[in-house]
Amino acid sequence: MRSVRAHAARWLAWSLCGLSVVLAGMGALLNVVGHPTRGDLKYGVGFFVAFLGFSVVGALVASRQPRTPIGWLLLAQGLCWELSGTLAGYANYTLFSRPAVLPGPELAAWAVNWLYLPALGAMALLFLLFPDGRMPSRRWLPVAWLAALGFVLAFAANALAPGPMGNAGSVRNPFGLEGQEPVFRAAKVVGNLVFALATAAAILSLVTRFRRAGGVERKQLKWLALARAWC
Repeated sequence: MRSVRAHAARWLAWSLCGLSVVLAGMGALLNVVGHPTRGDLKYGVGFFVAFLGFSVVGALVASRQPRTPIGWLLLAQGLCWELSGTLAGYANYTLFSRPAVLPGPELAAWAVNWLYLPALGAMALLFLLFPDGRMPSRRWLPVAWLAALGFVLAFAANALAPGPMGNAGSVRNPFGLEGQEPVFRAAKVVGNLVFALATAAAILSLVTRFRRAGGVERKQLKWLALARAWC
């Protein structure tokens, strides 16, 4: 039974990684056909290549240590960023470069409005749980709840706010709740603030770990700091 679960975990991890690779290729292609300037093209393709690293590293970790959430959180980050970039390229292409050629650009633009939030949430949890998949102590549990609250508020503000979507020009949010603009503006401000505080606290937990860590764990924390600085 244990070997079956391990095989299923490896299959799932590398399947998610493969999906990220497919999305990266699609997103890069949409970026090539949808960006007329060379500078935008270089930046766009670089985006997909950079975030693909999260998926590859996540698959390596999750396939070997499936019970530890670290690999799955890395996979979630990579998948969300790749999907967000691909949908952004799709929306730009179908709204501006070749209008009405493909269906659903408004839905793609709507998803881009909030898809970055799960990626940031996974990053905050990664900081809180790295490297052994557990919090430093139960005293850090409120940080996770704070991140969840910030996520819910920010998601509601980005997904349901009426009016034009920032990444889609004058195209209005297809799921916007008209007449609730002040509520969603407040939710966005509060949600972003709470989310930022939770992320800062999660980073502080890494500092606490580093001060108490021994040889191997301290090296792991150094590698994480180097990876985040590079990204």
